Amino acid sequence: VYNGERFVAVGEGVILHSSDGERWDLSRSGLNPWERERLNDVVWSGERFVAVGHKILHSSDGDRWETATVEGEIIETADGYGWWSGIAWNGTGFVAVGLGGAILVSGDGLHWKHASDSRALLPNLVGVAWGDERFVAVGVYRTRCCCIAPMGSVGGTRASALTTPCTASSGPATVS
Repeated sequence: VYNGERFVAVGEGVILHSSDGERWDLSRSGLNPWERERLNDVVWSGERFVAVGHKILHSSDGDRWETATVEGEIIETADGYGWWSGIAWNGTGFVAVGLGGAILVSGDGLHWKHASDSRALLPNLVGVAWGDERFVAVGVYRTRCCCIAPMGSVGGTRASALTTPCTASSGPATVS
């Protein structure tokens, strides 16, 4: 992701940053690549970068990172980590999605809460996007694509979701 001054990329135990997209430096994230602390996605909010994966991290400069707080129980993988696969920003708040159908919301990217009753939706949510005044998440259930939309306001930290099956073909997915 690019914030106008710096590129930030995330991956298997690392966060990299670059001012020109050619020369990359390792960020100070506290992640241990030998512990398989994977990060899957990163966004820029206009104030800070927020990255999700086994942890949720935030940084104002893309170099020095801190761990965000998550209120409530976190669904963990077998190795004891949470698992967040996607994150989106809508101009006023963040939504992160992940393992066990978990949907988290945050107004600042530093403090996160579970969206109400979100964890019973799907085994795994794999991505989320903001557009047309709504967050839309996608997940996989027994090899079927499922679309989650719409999700309510982030400012009030309340998000509701409706699960609708969608079919994926060689073209775009369609909601049934």
